[in-house]
Amino acid sequence: MHYVNWSPLFSVKNPHIDQQHRRLFDLVNEFHSAYKSKENKDYIFSVLNRLIKYTEEHFEDEERLMRASGCPKDLLEHHLKEHEKLIFDIFELNNELHAGKQKSINELERFFDKWLIQHVLEEDKRYLDYVNK
Repeated sequence: MHYVNWSPLFSVKNPHIDQQHRRLFDLVNEFHSAYKSKENKDYIFSVLNRLIKYTEEHFEDEERLMRASGCPKDLLEHHLKEHEKLIFDIFELNNELHAGKQKSINELERFFDKWLIQHVLEEDKRYLDYVNK
């Protein structure tokens, strides 16, 4: 069972970004499933590392699109700060897990709710009018 399923509600009306968001959801689901079923730690960390790498690539693409679209400076700066915070948070999670700190599945779900779902639904929707002209 997936932790989070893609739905049109998450769409930012940009096929490239929507495809990337779907991939992020897939990676979050894979990580969630592996962690919940207590898979081998090497596998869990390989999924988390793929999630981190893909997140960085996605943020670069999203930021490039926002710059090219003429997004207002204050909106762009706010979004860049959000991305920096999210990257910090995912690296912090990685560090905590590597240090052996156990997280409950509920803690991880709250983390991913804030980290991915709320970001797409709230922050990413703010640039829709600019990038979809």
